[in-house]
Amino acid sequence: MAPLTITTERVAEFNAEKIALRSGDDSLFYATRYDGLGYSSVYWQVHPGRSKEDYCRRLISFYNDLKTGGFEDRGTRGLDLGIIFNKITETPLPLDYLDGEPPRLFQQPGWENFNLLRVDTPYAAFSMEDWSKGGWKPETGLIAVLSHQDISTLVARLISDTARHSVPVTELQPVLAERAYTFRNL
Repeated sequence: MAPLTITTERVAEFNAEKIALRSGDDSLFYATRYDGLGYSSVYWQVHPGRSKEDYCRRLISFYNDLKTGGFEDRGTRGLDLGIIFNKITETPLPLDYLDGEPPRLFQQPGWENFNLLRVDTPYAAFSMEDWSKGGWKPETGLIAVLSHQDISTLVARLISDTARHSVPVTELQPVLAERAYTFRNL
């Protein structure tokens, strides 16, 4: 494996820092840490070798880990709890649509062709996004996680398991903890 390199860029206007982690020429993840607002967004391209359903199931597992991980409820939020397809203005589906086998989410009309699937939970928000034509596809899709607290261990596992270019959790977690989830008052 090529050595990991971290690049950062301050965005003073938003009291933020953009972070990129690479292994050689391969992008592993990008993050934006909003220090003034106290949250981070971490996102990465997925490996094209799995299906949309596989990635959604992995995100459901991530959500279950959040629920049982002792994380704090983030309290005030910009969007209601639940699941939306494509438009943040739509009425969200309840989180229990992630339960079952197959999850009820897979039977919803929006499941077939979405550009955005966003899940807002008490602990973090996460999404599957693809702004190319034709809806979310593993070839062009990405996963994003937004959180106000250090969920670096779970996010490192998720990245290692789903990213286009995989890196061991032990390499990812310290970078996430120190760069993405350590908020600074600048």
